[in-house]
Amino acid sequence: MSSITLTSSVTLSGSSGLDVHDHGAPIPVPAETDATNLIWELTGTAAQGSFNAMNATNPGFAWVDTPPSGIFGTPTLGANGNQITITDNHINSNSGGSWRYKLCATVNGQPYSTTASVSPRGTTDNPTIKNN
Repeated sequence: MSSITLTSSVTLSGSSGLDVHDHGAPIPVPAETDATNLIWELTGTAAQGSFNAMNATNPGFAWVDTPPSGIFGTPTLGANGNQITITDNHINSNSGGSWRYKLCATVNGQPYSTTASVSPRGTTDNPTIKNN
């Protein structure tokens, strides 16, 4: 199984946004014979926070564009709350496509999400996974 690690940190602009360090573009996932683990980890100024529970009003991970059944596994929250992992079952052209998602976390009692504004280093608005 291959693994791609995605790093999220709170923007310093005061916009209440989480910034996915994806170079401002969809995260590309090539077709693999095995599933790929996608991991988001709170680091930097967000390291002291935690992603929200998956059953919260604003869950730690939620799809904006719901992919077809079977392409992605169920997102799971790490034991310490600073990681979310999801399995991408992109094995051929039938599982190709782009899907937007949203991340929500709480840092020092303040809620943050990926739907704030765009940063030059990453995406805080409409981060996307793209199965190539």
